[in-house]
Amino acid sequence: MRRAVAALALAALVACGSPASQTPESQAARAGSQAATAVAVSKPPPVGTALAAPPGSSPAAASKPVAVEGRVVFVRDDGLTLSEGGQTRVVFKAAAGGQVKDPAWSPDGKTIAFAYAAPRPTPRARAPIVEQLLSSDVMLIDADGQNLRPGAPHDGPGQILETPSWSGDGKAIYFSYYAPTYKGEELVSEALEVRRREIGSAASTTIVAGASNPAPSRDGQWLAFVGEDPSEGQSLKLIPAAGGQAKTLVKADRFAALLSPRFSPDGQTIAFSAASIPTNPGARQPKGSAPLDLLRQLVVPASAYAHGLPWEIWTIPTAGGEPKQITQIQEDTPYAAWSADGARLLVYGAGGLHRVDVKATQTQTLSSDGAHGGMDWRSIP
Repeated sequence: MRRAVAALALAALVACGSPASQTPESQAARAGSQAATAVAVSKPPPVGTALAAPPGSSPAAASKPVAVEGRVVFVRDDGLTLSEGGQTRVVFKAAAGGQVKDPAWSPDGKTIAFAYAAPRPTPRARAPIVEQLLSSDVMLIDADGQNLRPGAPHDGPGQILETPSWSGDGKAIYFSYYAPTYKGEELVSEALEVRRREIGSAASTTIVAGASNPAPSRDGQWLAFVGEDPSEGQSLKLIPAAGGQAKTLVKADRFAALLSPRFSPDGQTIAFSAASIPTNPGARQPKGSAPLDLLRQLVVPASAYAHGLPWEIWTIPTAGGEPKQITQIQEDTPYAAWSADGARLLVYGAGGLHRVDVKATQTQTLSSDGAHGGMDWRSIP
């Protein structure tokens, strides 16, 4: 199996052939995966400008500018765009062939962390596969687009560092770490971890193995993350930031895939994205992404997965309980960000931009255009 995956990767890198048809399982795996840095991004209109009316709304609604208070940073055109006060500006543009994803504001609003995959090496006939693997780093950039610097660089071939999030005091970043190990052309092992790196440090610390999508609470007491089990699938877990036993909030058999947990400002609730398991008895029952799926996602064009299982935003108390669905948007890999008062969520996915009243579970679609790659929101300057 590992040899077959390695052969698939090498063939796709060298030949750049057309994508094979994807099963619902592989679609869900890609959507919920930790290692989907090389996604294809679409071209959403600037947040805060006049947008196309969502289905069922009047044409007059399309002529009214969308009011999103504060600042939003989102992926657009292989770069990061910042929207504030109805104006937009590009704060980072990837080199040709590069990709960005997962922007995240620092607690003071001065810095943006994001994942960046530099252009893939030029394919060479019969070159070792390890020389042709995609890698990505966690980068930092000031909100004015200046002072680009590494936050957590990769230090080996094929390592994928992504989904950065900031500690509550802004002194460290957490991120997802994936690293393959090859023996010749054979993939012999993989690591999938949540790591922490102090800003300015030369080394990272593994916090949890078999995990991705870290999200620290703002008071620094807790760390939520997606548990990654190759046989069982993905789960939502919570662990004391100081170390200790992890608590499972959402079991691995509850959803087909999970993405992007985020603590509410008061730390009492976690919002997360989830794709539900199909209820059709004849449908295949997809699991969350296994490590072997990650390599496939780096070499198969993202368009092959563009219409996977529908995703919704859910919440769950950090003390435990039943997950609660708060949207009915049938999105594709949505990312949610809380308002400063915890009353609303801004949600951005491939299908558009949405604002959610959490208590009333009411959603207003602000734009019917969107992109993969993620978004973060500061509702106050």
